[in-house]
Amino acid sequence: MPTVHTVADYNPDFAVALGRFAEACCILERSLESALFRILPITDHIGRVLLSGNQMRRNAEILRALAILPDVPLSDSQRTLIETLTQRINAVNADRSRLLHNPVIDGDNDVLAIVQHKQDGTGSSMMPITTHEIVGFAAEAKAISWELITHLPRLEYDLSKWVPAAPSYPTKPYPKRQSPRQKRETRK
Repeated sequence: MPTVHTVADYNPDFAVALGRFAEACCILERSLESALFRILPITDHIGRVLLSGNQMRRNAEILRALAILPDVPLSDSQRTLIETLTQRINAVNADRSRLLHNPVIDGDNDVLAIVQHKQDGTGSSMMPITTHEIVGFAAEAKAISWELITHLPRLEYDLSKWVPAAPSYPTKPYPKRQSPRQKRETRK
C-alpha cells in the first residue's frame, strides 16, 4: 500500500525530539490551566469546564490579564513572574505551532528545515532547525511548567467584599448605527 513518509519515519532522533517537545507542551498546557484554577476563586472542576478547551495562547492571555487586576491577591514578585512566564509560554507556543503545523524536510549536516507556506505567496520560508534545538524547546516547556506549579499557590479571596463592577463604569453615549450597505449589482 502506498504511503507518505515524513522525516520522523527515517530520523529517529527527530522523532524522539518532536515527541518529547509535544509531550512537554501538553504538560505545559495542563500546568497553565492548573495555575488558572488556583488563581481564580473556582474549583478545579469549574476551571476545567471554563478553560480546558482554550488554546494555550488564550490561557496565557487570561493569566496575564488576571495578574494585572488589583482584586487578585498576588504579590508584586508573583505578578512579575507571571509577566515573564506568559512571555515564555508564548514563545514555546510559537515554536510548537511552527513544528507541528508545517512540514519538516531533511537538510544538510543534521540540520532539518521547517517549510512554512504563507498564503500571501511571498512570505514562505525554510527555517533551519536541529534536534538539539527541539530538545531545548522541550526543556523550556518543562521548566515553565515547574515554575507554574511551584510558584503560584491557590489564592484565598474574601468574597464578602466583592461588589458589582458595572455601577462604577463610565457612562458613554450609545454608538450611532451605520446604514446598511447597498448590494452590488452582479454583472451578467
